[in-house]
Amino acid sequence: MALQLDSITVSPSLCTASTFPYPSVFGVEFVAIQANLVTNYSTYVSDLYYNHNPELWVENATFCNVTLTYTHPGVNDHVIVESWLPIPWNGRFQAIGGGGWTGGRTMQAYQSLADATITTDAGLGFDEFPNNWALLSPGNVNWQYLDNLGSKSLNEQAIIGKYLVNRFYSQPPKYSYFNGCSQGGRQGVQLAQRYPEHYDGIAAAAPGMYWSQFFQAMVWPQVVMNELGEYPYPCELDYLQQRVIQKCDAEDGLVDGIILDPHNCRFNPHQHVGDSFQCHNTNTTMRLSRTAATVAQLFHDGARDEKGRFLWYGPHWGANLTTTIFGTPGMAATNCTSGKCESLPFPYGIFWTGLFGVKDPQFDLSKMTRAEYARVFRLSAHEYASMYGSDNPDLTLFQESGAKMITYHGLLDDICPTRGTEQYYNEVRRLHSNASSFYRYYEVPGVGHCAGGPGGIPTHVFESLRNWVENGKAPGPIPIDVPRLPPSQTRVLCPYPQKIRVDRRNNTRFYCSN
Repeated sequence: MALQLDSITVSPSLCTASTFPYPSVFGVEFVAIQANLVTNYSTYVSDLYYNHNPELWVENATFCNVTLTYTHPGVNDHVIVESWLPIPWNGRFQAIGGGGWTGGRTMQAYQSLADATITTDAGLGFDEFPNNWALLSPGNVNWQYLDNLGSKSLNEQAIIGKYLVNRFYSQPPKYSYFNGCSQGGRQGVQLAQRYPEHYDGIAAAAPGMYWSQFFQAMVWPQVVMNELGEYPYPCELDYLQQRVIQKCDAEDGLVDGIILDPHNCRFNPHQHVGDSFQCHNTNTTMRLSRTAATVAQLFHDGARDEKGRFLWYGPHWGANLTTTIFGTPGMAATNCTSGKCESLPFPYGIFWTGLFGVKDPQFDLSKMTRAEYARVFRLSAHEYASMYGSDNPDLTLFQESGAKMITYHGLLDDICPTRGTEQYYNEVRRLHSNASSFYRYYEVPGVGHCAGGPGGIPTHVFESLRNWVENGKAPGPIPIDVPRLPPSQTRVLCPYPQKIRVDRRNNTRFYCSN
């Protein structure tokens, strides 16, 4: 267990704007501050949205809500940082990351803030998508806003947050943490690379480190279908996913709907061409098409150029191709409502390829050849690497700071394929022979992007991080609950490169092994 810190209490009367004169932050000009006392605050925080933590019930809490607005002179932006300073306080400072195209200050983040300290909108407001800010005009990227989201706001958030803590409680945080998944995971890894002095512990799940690559890879299956000129029914790809589970689930010694080691799942969708099955889209019996098998195979193989050369990874077998964990159409989704199936691209991939890749708000994916796709893929990966890439494996300064980082990634992630994180961690290990002394990575069987899927939700990761930071106890296997299984089973997440195994003599016992 992590340390139980002494409770620190201050007078609620300190919750006024006059308590917080503007801090001095290089390159920043503050324009407004508000401080409001909130009392009797109660809410439920779902473990689905509070990354790395179990569900939480907040009852009758009191906190000082401090909101600062600032600009970067010459940029004409307005960045909002919002901090909830609890009364009493446990001495820990926690920053919450964003998701998708947000810096962090979203309705979802408000749930996490109930047990946190600070978040930022990176100057983008509540916009979930980049349509309103990506381009100054066709062909011209808004580099300042992209820089805000990419890294600048992360540095400023930490500086401002610690300043507010110091002013309100008359002492700095005893421990500082960053918590995020997806975009927030990328932010966490970016902090370790560029601002290693800010946080003692970073929890960075499903990190989109190779931002340009995996975002453009989102539209890869749609490029394949456009090239084929055929679009399979979603039920065909769903049927193949069922066959994947039927083939590979039992290989780990336990039939439970979860493929523990999808790396070793060998599946050939073409062996099922012509299979008869009930299609939920048409409510009829149909046969699996060769097109469906081809789309599934090429999606899992990963993006390739016109000569078959590798561009980026696809997801593991078992990942859903037609629906994301958020219930939105997936990477290989099609629209068949008219009776004829058509392309239905994942919007995040379209936004990246159109707005940042070709820089054209009128971009039409259906007209993009594979050669053009590969050209834009390579050029945009190079163009945005220094601005938005977070894949530098040199964590020397982070290591020297004494900080710790934990990353987990669901093995069923269809949005941000797991193998990108695996590649990054292996590069860190090659550069740092003692990487596990400050950074550990966990693969999570049966889990999609951040959460979702049959494998449960990793709710004990943040506790393990705190125990590492505050007690010096490096994490080994981390427990994970799988409540969907009768009876509820507690399994383990294994520190990479170890994998979870099933005891063949007692299939309710799980352990880690090389």
